[in-house]
Amino acid sequence: MGYGKIRYEQLPIYKSTSVLFYEESIEKDQENYVLLAYHPELRTYSDFGGKHQNKRDRTFFDTAFRELLDELFGWKIIPYKFLDEVIYTLDKLMEIEQGINIQIHVKDRVHALIILNTEHLKRLLQICKNSGRTSLFYDDFPDNAYDLIHKRKYTNKQHVTDINFFAISSLSFESVDPRTHEDLSRLQKILERRYHHYNR
Repeated sequence: MGYGKIRYEQLPIYKSTSVLFYEESIEKDQENYVLLAYHPELRTYSDFGGKHQNKRDRTFFDTAFRELLDELFGWKIIPYKFLDEVIYTLDKLMEIEQGINIQIHVKDRVHALIILNTEHLKRLLQICKNSGRTSLFYDDFPDNAYDLIHKRKYTNKQHVTDINFFAISSLSFESVDPRTHEDLSRLQKILERRYHHYNR
């Protein structure tokens, strides 16, 4: 069994996994943006994700998307069947549509970073809305990134309050947690290499 072409037994386990959504500029001098979440107890912004849980996570994909859906919508219990649908759909999206790519980067075989773009985010929201599940953080389930950001409600049950896009160059070290700062540096290098590759 596996996600599309990827089999569970072929996937390693990492202590933590994060998900970083980006919006890439097509012009050299324009900004690249990332979607970050504010954690009030830490007073910092971060990407999405968390630590591997042995009793819940089969792979680092489970870790990434379980944590992501918890932080976005407050979903504490997510069936494996639904996680499989999310991961399989995004995997197929990578195969079908040009210019869309899922990239996985690993640091010291401890932390994995899954890099997704705004088209992945849009498809993720569609899957979640079509599931019929609701969220205490939204009166109407968000259809797009604008709704995800601007129609979010605040409750006392949220680990994440504000969600927003930020220009990578505008983020200070103090405003972003250390792990996310490393993830952003990795993303920036990837985008720079990609830009030079397509503009040679």
